[in-house]
Amino acid sequence: MPFDEGLALRLFNLRTKLCAINWADSNSVVLDVPVVGSFEGKVGTFFSSDIHDDSAIIVRAIYDATKPDVVVWTQAFSQDNGETFETNWIMTARRRS
Repeated sequence: MPFDEGLALRLFNLRTKLCAINWADSNSVVLDVPVVGSFEGKVGTFFSSDIHDDSAIIVRAIYDATKPDVVVWTQAFSQDNGETFETNWIMTARRRS
């Protein structure tokens, strides 16, 4: 499976103190709906409303930097208005020694 090149655009609103994270991949050549949220300590939680397979969903992304040399990004979708979430993407980044 080929890796899709992409770009993440992160914007911080000084007034609201919220971060917006936008993603674009090389195939669609458009920015996805941003997930918006904030950090509490070293964990950021972000949400958006979107459409997946013609159904309305809530997207939740969690950015966890609680470990000194590892960052974990987890994305999950909810089809029941946030009652439950199904994780569909986990990305781990490790600091090189």
